[in-house]
Amino acid sequence: MGKKILFLLLGLVLLSSFPLVQSYGGGGSRPSPQSDLAIVDLTTSSSLHAGANIYLSTTIENIGDKATPTDEMGTVTWYIDDEEFFEETVNLYVYPKDQNGNTPRFYAWWNNAFIGKHKIRVELKAPNLYEETTSNNEFETTFTITQSGEVDIKEIYLKELSSRSWGLYAVIDSEVDPRKITYKITQLDRGDIIYDRVGSTDVNIRGGGKVFDFNEREGAYLLTELPKSEIISDSSLTLTVGSGTALDTTNVMLEYLDQVIVHPFCDDTDGIDPFTKGSSGSIEKDTQVINENNLTDTCNGDILAEYYCVGKKMEHALIQCPLGCSSGACDPVTLDTTDESQSIIEIETAAECSGCLIDSSSCLPTGTQVTIFEEGYYCSVDKTLDSQKTLESFCQSDFECSTNLCIDGSCVSSGLWQRFVKLFSRWF
Repeated sequence: MGKKILFLLLGLVLLSSFPLVQSYGGGGSRPSPQSDLAIVDLTTSSSLHAGANIYLSTTIENIGDKATPTDEMGTVTWYIDDEEFFEETVNLYVYPKDQNGNTPRFYAWWNNAFIGKHKIRVELKAPNLYEETTSNNEFETTFTITQSGEVDIKEIYLKELSSRSWGLYAVIDSEVDPRKITYKITQLDRGDIIYDRVGSTDVNIRGGGKVFDFNEREGAYLLTELPKSEIISDSSLTLTVGSGTALDTTNVMLEYLDQVIVHPFCDDTDGIDPFTKGSSGSIEKDTQVINENNLTDTCNGDILAEYYCVGKKMEHALIQCPLGCSSGACDPVTLDTTDESQSIIEIETAAECSGCLIDSSSCLPTGTQVTIFEEGYYCSVDKTLDSQKTLESFCQSDFECSTNLCIDGSCVSSGLWQRFVKLFSRWF
């Protein structure tokens, strides 16, 4: 009897020296108490539209009895339609949820999602996961990417606003009512984030949340101004516009700044002003290569080539300068205050002047005599202001002569003519 009691006590001591083993899902087993991690959900962005960047998120909980080791590391791997597209190594120090432990979330982005039904799966691998409990190691769901029909980016292009900046324009068709659109712009440099003003992983959103009221169905709108220093060659720029759940996204590769789309335009610094040197630039049709007609008012002898804009098209006129042309403008004309200057005609454009231009809005009729710096001039049939001719000079009209008298092709003195008339009258 004493021996039986001794053997029974010895058996109890040996049994107490081994941990209890409990059955665990899938026919496996694990020691208890122990930590155990499980993926409990998988969520996506609310706006699942083609071309958008889909936001993916998953939550991990510790369903075991104690915390994982502080230095425990694991891998989180994401799959789209069974193809791996993102994996990261993460720290998995997690307290059990029933002990007020944290429930870490992990994230991934699927850029430029395409239309259709897709399967997304996330997997977790870590030392304290049990291969037999596969339901805890992964999570899978399906979602459908659709094409928004309410917002449509018809075109996106850059136009130079100044020597330092480009304007980002977009032609957008929106059916939402009221037609108000928010936009955001993301720029990446060869896949690397070059804007990093929000956080360590989030790209900067230029103009995010800004609202535009689309009063026209088809029109180009200046969304934002982009400094040239921030636009990098070989980079891409993504524009997303939307209203509520309606989204549309377009991606533009800025391989070379001289190959962006530019619409027709014409700019002129001086209009039609022959007495001011100006420059004009124009593009007369949509183009992939900026090939501007940059022209400056120029002189060819006394003839001025004056360039100006008519709408979005550049025109030019050849203008005879009355006192000569230099440095891309007609030489200025300053009339002395004389009775002859009362013949000046007011004009709207230089093309209306059939005589001699005095300034951009004044014209002298042909044959008008004026005084400039106490010297006599006349407006010739060639639209120039010529010095009045002296006695016996060749002439064709009276106004060419300082005496205002031209007889038989020669300038004569008015006094001599009076004597001749008086003598001639005596004969008859």
